[in-house]
Amino acid sequence: MQRHRLLYLFLNRYGFITSETSQTVLHFAPEPGIARRLMQLSHVRYITTDIEPSSIHVCSDIEHLSFPDDTCTLILCLHVLEHIPDDLRAMRELYRVLKPGGTAIVMVPITSPATVEDPTITDPVLRERLFGQHDHVRRYGQDVVLRLGTAGFVVEQIGVSDIVTDPAEITVMGLPEKETIFVCRKIV
Repeated sequence: MQRHRLLYLFLNRYGFITSETSQTVLHFAPEPGIARRLMQLSHVRYITTDIEPSSIHVCSDIEHLSFPDDTCTLILCLHVLEHIPDDLRAMRELYRVLKPGGTAIVMVPITSPATVEDPTITDPVLRERLFGQHDHVRRYGQDVVLRLGTAGFVVEQIGVSDIVTDPAEITVMGLPEKETIFVCRKIV
């Protein structure tokens, strides 16, 4: 997918996976293409997790992670939080398991001026109409930065033009021009 290509470019160009420094990467609902690449890196302890047991390493609920405090140096959480009933709890859990100085890469669809949610809406048809997909529980706005900050993160927003400056390259690679990567750091 477009956002997967964007994330992989970001990880490479910003040095998150090109360094030979040993790191522990926790990847939620892993995208197969990214997972294949990260599993090949000898300096990376790569852990995949999801609430549904499938081809992952650890089955864990993002709202109640089964990992000890300060476990990971890098967390990848792409288009997951819009599915989570208590996203603020999940964000706090991401912060808890991240090592001091570590980074969580979060991506969510920004489809509203401000975040809109209503936990009483459970009908899939109504959720699709209001939140854009039957299994989404909210639409995020730019205030997602404040929500992530509430969990303790220092957040930097990275857009496509911060990663790829040549418009032709953006077109050739089919990158999503409106996607934002939220780089969430645990600074202690």
